[in-house]
Amino acid sequence: MARILPRQAAAAGASRDVELLAGHTRDEQRLFTVFTGLLGQVTPEEVQTAASRRSPRRNSTCPP
Repeated sequence: MARILPRQAAAAGASRDVELLAGHTRDEQRLFTVFTGLLGQVTPEEVQTAASRRSPRRNSTCPP
């Protein structure tokens, strides 16, 4: 079986009968920080550093 990307499968109609559940990863991240004891401990500078490591091209256009 050939592998295809999820967006290709969706474009081909594979998800046409699936209801959409929308959310924000911010909410998921908050849940994970509770379990690790980091809730409220991460500074904006640390977020910016982590974001720049994962997406250096977009980092220059992201607000602090």
